[in-house]
Amino acid sequence: MSTSAALQPAEQSAAAQQPAPHVLGVVFPGYHKDELNDHVWGDNYTEWWRADDGEVLIRGQHQPQMPIDRYDLSEPAALKRLASVAHANGVDSLLMYHYWFRSAKEMVPGLKSKRVLRGPLDTLLAHPEIETSFALAWADMAMTKKAQGYAVKGASETNLKWGDTFMPNDHTEDDDREHAQWLIKNVFSDPRQLKVDGKPLFAVFSTPNQDHPGYRLNFLKLLRQEARSCCAMELYLVEFIQRPLAGDGTTRMERGKRHPDDADALLLFAGGFQKYESKQIIKEDCYATSTTRTLTPTGRPAKELVNCTVLNYEAVAEKNVEVTEAAWAARSKATHPFDVIPAAMPGWDNTGRYPHGGPSLFIARGNTPERFGRWMDHILRGPPGGTTPPKLVAINAINEWGEGCHLEPDTKFGMSFYEALKASKQKALESAQRVAARSISALSAVAPHACNDATIPSWKRPVICSELQSR
Repeated sequence: MSTSAALQPAEQSAAAQQPAPHVLGVVFPGYHKDELNDHVWGDNYTEWWRADDGEVLIRGQHQPQMPIDRYDLSEPAALKRLASVAHANGVDSLLMYHYWFRSAKEMVPGLKSKRVLRGPLDTLLAHPEIETSFALAWADMAMTKKAQGYAVKGASETNLKWGDTFMPNDHTEDDDREHAQWLIKNVFSDPRQLKVDGKPLFAVFSTPNQDHPGYRLNFLKLLRQEARSCCAMELYLVEFIQRPLAGDGTTRMERGKRHPDDADALLLFAGGFQKYESKQIIKEDCYATSTTRTLTPTGRPAKELVNCTVLNYEAVAEKNVEVTEAAWAARSKATHPFDVIPAAMPGWDNTGRYPHGGPSLFIARGNTPERFGRWMDHILRGPPGGTTPPKLVAINAINEWGEGCHLEPDTKFGMSFYEALKASKQKALESAQRVAARSISALSAVAPHACNDATIPSWKRPVICSELQSR
């Protein structure tokens, strides 16, 4: 399997000079026994417990979302199966979340690493026979018990209380350098590491840190410096835009790169935690099982009104496409532009994480494979009126079961979301081939001089000539 999102033109046929965009599938690694989860939630907690905690809060809600296949993602066979199914259905590379915390050893008793939820990545790096292209997305944000959801059924008591920060994202230059060197040695050197224009891709997903202003740019600069000094290695760095619906992607594009070592691309993240307009919100009440354990006269658990936000999935998709097109338009005018990586999500319903409601509970109504497929069609096509599709697109996510956001099959939809992605990817590939074929047809009209025409870039001539000769 190729790990390059931009092969050299001489290595491709003309029909593949404009390939379909390279699809990144986000992977959450928390489906294995981990010291952090044991410490925070109780022994043997995994993210599958969140799927089990989903309950119906609104009429017709798809909860609980039950997976067809439960796995321990630190097991080689499970990771290989996840990758194989994803690649067979339109995902080109896994984009796996990576967690590095300077204070991890201090915060979690017995932890011997600064990396948490590391089992699947360790397994991937230790098993070169797992055939998958991959890259990492560093989730650099503090973890609190509030942000991570309510306690789950069956979890044992821990000494952490509601609202406690159990993993701060504090930074020092020495720790950043250690982190960078670990990445270069263990990840970027892996032959399966995704490369864009020959450069290993690494993404950073972080929130503003008031204690460390400008930190994100400082880390990117240090990471590039370490890669260059160590291995003469250039990197392709991606910055997640967490709230693109608020226009953050367009604003960031208009502002432009702050430094030559700033990120190369902005990924317009598709997730539930956004700033929504009234047209994306459905006015609907949520009722959860009473936390006071009261019963109705018939003996059934009573329901109570809880805080939630119900979303219109189709309207959210349309808004995402709108802000993506705005970012593309801003890019065309920017002096120091970023690449744009659009994104889509198959759904969102984090009831399993917030079964008693709250400001972080978002439920997307109306997510169907057909609507997801139309969303994918838009972002795979690229800028309106353009002939060049984006290099990369992202899907959140392959397996975010706690957020109700997964391509993986459940008992209701089966493989339908994967099948929708595969169909959209095929349409994008056929479109790219038609564009390439028209280009060859136009050049054929000026043959046999085309191969010597100085107006044709020299790097294109070998491919063009071989195509003309084969006609």
